[in-house]
Amino acid sequence: MTVIGGTNVPSQYVTDVQNAAKASGLPASVVAAQINLESAFNPSAVSPTGAQGIAQFEPGTWATWGSGSPFNVSDAFTAYAKYMASLLGQEKGSIEDALAAYNAGPANIPAGLGYAQSILKAAGEPYTATAGGGQGVGGVLGDLTGLTGIVSGLGSIAQEFEGMARVLTWLTLPSNWTRIFAGLFGGAALGVGIYLIGKEAKAA
Repeated sequence: MTVIGGTNVPSQYVTDVQNAAKASGLPASVVAAQINLESAFNPSAVSPTGAQGIAQFEPGTWATWGSGSPFNVSDAFTAYAKYMASLLGQEKGSIEDALAAYNAGPANIPAGLGYAQSILKAAGEPYTATAGGGQGVGGVLGDLTGLTGIVSGLGSIAQEFEGMARVLTWLTLPSNWTRIFAGLFGGAALGVGIYLIGKEAKAA
């Protein structure tokens, strides 16, 4: 046995837990606690409701996220990591809500909060914990979307300043004054861009 965040993990599953943590964005302590709660690391487990394998996938959920067999440890951990990464993205990085969604479904998070809090307590994580380090696919896509928005916004600002510069030229101001105003506008655009990018980096 190897202890991960307070959970005793059978030695043969330690690498699976660590890899699933990296792929999903979850702390390894949470992965260990969740799998322990789901099946006690029994790859042959079947629940009264029909959930199967070490990660206890319902057949319908497995049909969407799984490949191979839910009773195959490698297949189950791969599907688990993909599904949890997606849930973390949907829930904006909230581990509590992602765990609740895994248990009760994304549309019924309140019903799964007790389950989620039990896992976080066993893992030694606060209920307010968020996904960090190895972000899941949803989180990465969210970051890229945010950066794309910033770039688009800067493009619009640049177009506005270009239009102002044309107005100044049309008013036949001396070329030196045109250059001064263009420089001021350009400096303002640069300052706004740096501020927005810095703000996005802190949020990430």
